[in-house]
Amino acid sequence: MENNSQGQPKPQVIRESKALVLLGGLAVVFAAGIGYAIATQDFTSATVLLLGSCLVVLLVCAVFFLALYTNFQVRIEPEFAEMRSISRKITRISYADVTQFEQVQLGRVPVLRLVGPNHEVINIDARKYKVDQIIAVLS
Repeated sequence: MENNSQGQPKPQVIRESKALVLLGGLAVVFAAGIGYAIATQDFTSATVLLLGSCLVVLLVCAVFFLALYTNFQVRIEPEFAEMRSISRKITRISYADVTQFEQVQLGRVPVLRLVGPNHEVINIDARKYKVDQIIAVLS
Protein backbone atom coordinates (compact mmCIF):
# COMPACT_ATOMS: atom_id res chain seq x y z
CA MET A 1 0.00 0.00 0.00
CA GLU A 2 1.36 3.41 -0.88
CA ASN A 3 1.85 6.06 1.77
CA ASN A 4 0.84 9.69 1.59
CA SER A 5 3.10 12.61 2.48
CA GLN A 6 2.48 12.11 6.22
CA GLY A 7 3.54 8.46 6.01
CA GLN A 8 0.00 7.16 6.49
CA PRO A 9 -1.46 4.52 4.14
CA LYS A 10 -3.52 5.97 1.29
CA PRO A 11 -7.16 4.82 1.27
CA GLN A 12 -8.24 2.29 -1.33
CA VAL A 13 -10.41 3.67 -4.14
CA ILE A 14 -13.52 1.84 -5.33
CA ARG A 15 -12.84 0.34 -8.74
CA GLU A 16 -15.36 0.41 -11.57
CA SER A 17 -15.27 -3.39 -11.87
CA LYS A 18 -16.64 -3.71 -8.34
CA ALA A 19 -19.49 -1.37 -9.22
CA LEU A 20 -20.23 -3.41 -12.34
CA VAL A 21 -20.33 -6.62 -10.28
CA LEU A 22 -22.79 -4.94 -7.91
CA LEU A 23 -24.94 -3.75 -10.81
CA GLY A 24 -24.90 -7.28 -12.21
CA GLY A 25 -26.08 -8.59 -8.85
CA LEU A 26 -28.87 -6.04 -8.76
CA ALA A 27 -29.90 -7.06 -12.27
CA VAL A 28 -30.21 -10.64 -11.02
CA VAL A 29 -32.49 -9.43 -8.20
CA PHE A 30 -34.59 -7.57 -10.76
CA ALA A 31 -34.78 -10.69 -12.94
CA ALA A 32 -35.86 -12.71 -9.90
CA GLY A 33 -38.74 -10.25 -9.40
CA ILE A 34 -39.86 -10.78 -12.98
CA GLY A 35 -39.56 -14.54 -12.50
CA TYR A 36 -41.68 -14.30 -9.35
CA ALA A 37 -44.38 -12.41 -11.26
CA ILE A 38 -44.49 -15.00 -14.01
CA ALA A 39 -44.40 -17.99 -11.66
CA THR A 40 -47.09 -16.83 -9.21
CA GLN A 41 -49.36 -15.03 -11.68
CA ASP A 42 -49.89 -12.53 -8.84
CA PHE A 43 -49.14 -9.40 -10.80
CA THR A 44 -50.27 -6.94 -8.10
CA SER A 45 -47.69 -7.98 -5.53
CA ALA A 46 -45.18 -8.64 -8.31
CA THR A 47 -45.65 -5.08 -9.56
CA VAL A 48 -44.99 -3.71 -6.08
CA LEU A 49 -41.95 -6.00 -5.81
CA LEU A 50 -40.63 -4.86 -9.20
CA LEU A 51 -41.21 -1.17 -8.46
CA GLY A 52 -39.47 -1.57 -5.11
CA SER A 53 -36.52 -3.36 -6.68
CA CYS A 54 -36.35 -0.71 -9.44
CA LEU A 55 -36.17 1.99 -6.77
CA VAL A 56 -33.42 0.11 -4.93
CA VAL A 57 -31.50 -0.42 -8.18
CA LEU A 58 -31.74 3.27 -9.06
CA LEU A 59 -30.67 4.42 -5.60
CA VAL A 60 -27.71 2.06 -5.40
CA CYS A 61 -26.63 2.93 -8.95
CA ALA A 62 -26.83 6.63 -8.15
CA VAL A 63 -24.74 6.20 -5.00
CA PHE A 64 -22.09 4.10 -6.74
CA PHE A 65 -21.79 6.29 -9.81
CA LEU A 66 -21.62 9.36 -7.61
CA ALA A 67 -18.89 7.61 -5.64
CA LEU A 68 -17.01 6.64 -8.80
CA TYR A 69 -17.08 10.02 -10.46
CA THR A 70 -16.39 12.16 -7.40
CA ASN A 71 -13.30 10.17 -6.41
CA PHE A 72 -15.04 8.83 -3.31
CA GLN A 73 -12.60 6.87 -1.18
CA VAL A 74 -13.20 3.98 1.19
CA ARG A 75 -10.84 3.42 4.09
CA ILE A 76 -9.82 -0.10 5.00
CA GLU A 77 -9.74 -0.82 8.72
CA PRO A 78 -6.20 -0.07 9.95
CA GLU A 79 -5.59 -3.58 11.29
CA PHE A 80 -6.54 -5.18 7.96
CA ALA A 81 -4.41 -2.69 6.04
CA GLU A 82 -1.54 -3.35 8.44
CA MET A 83 -1.73 -7.12 8.01
CA ARG A 84 -2.04 -6.77 4.23
CA SER A 85 1.05 -4.55 4.14
CA ILE A 86 3.01 -7.02 6.28
CA SER A 87 1.78 -9.89 4.11
CA ARG A 88 3.09 -8.17 0.98
CA LYS A 89 6.50 -7.76 2.56
CA ILE A 90 6.64 -11.29 3.88
CA THR A 91 5.37 -12.96 0.70
CA ARG A 92 8.83 -12.40 -0.74
CA ILE A 93 9.89 -15.03 1.79
CA SER A 94 7.30 -17.24 3.47
CA TYR A 95 7.11 -17.70 7.21
CA ALA A 96 8.55 -21.20 6.78
CA ASP A 97 11.60 -19.81 4.96
CA VAL A 98 12.59 -17.40 7.73
CA THR A 99 15.92 -18.73 8.96
CA GLN A 100 16.49 -16.07 11.59
CA PHE A 101 14.60 -13.23 13.22
CA GLU A 102 15.55 -10.69 15.82
CA GLN A 103 14.38 -7.41 17.26
CA VAL A 104 16.97 -4.68 16.67
CA GLN A 105 17.24 -0.89 16.65
CA LEU A 106 17.93 0.95 13.40
CA GLY A 107 18.87 4.34 14.76
CA ARG A 108 15.92 5.17 17.01
CA VAL A 109 13.50 2.85 15.24
CA PRO A 110 12.72 -0.56 16.79
CA VAL A 111 12.67 -3.13 13.99
CA LEU A 112 11.87 -6.82 13.60
CA ARG A 113 14.48 -8.17 11.19
CA LEU A 114 13.60 -11.32 9.24
CA VAL A 115 16.31 -13.17 7.34
CA GLY A 116 15.40 -15.51 4.50
CA PRO A 117 17.21 -18.52 3.02
CA ASN A 118 19.23 -16.44 0.52
CA HIS A 119 20.20 -13.96 3.24
CA GLU A 120 17.37 -11.69 2.08
CA VAL A 121 16.56 -9.26 4.88
CA ILE A 122 13.15 -7.73 5.58
CA ASN A 123 12.92 -5.05 8.28
CA ILE A 124 9.46 -4.51 9.77
CA ASP A 125 8.91 -1.28 11.71
CA ALA A 126 7.84 -2.30 15.23
CA ARG A 127 6.16 1.09 15.78
CA LYS A 128 3.72 0.55 12.92
CA TYR A 129 3.08 -3.21 13.12
CA LYS A 130 2.24 -5.65 15.88
CA VAL A 131 5.47 -7.61 15.70
CA ASP A 132 4.45 -9.72 18.72
CA GLN A 133 1.94 -11.52 16.48
CA ILE A 134 4.59 -12.15 13.83
CA ILE A 135 7.03 -13.45 16.44
CA ALA A 136 4.31 -15.76 17.78
CA VAL A 137 3.83 -17.22 14.28
CA LEU A 138 7.57 -17.64 13.75
CA SER A 139 8.24 -19.22 17.17
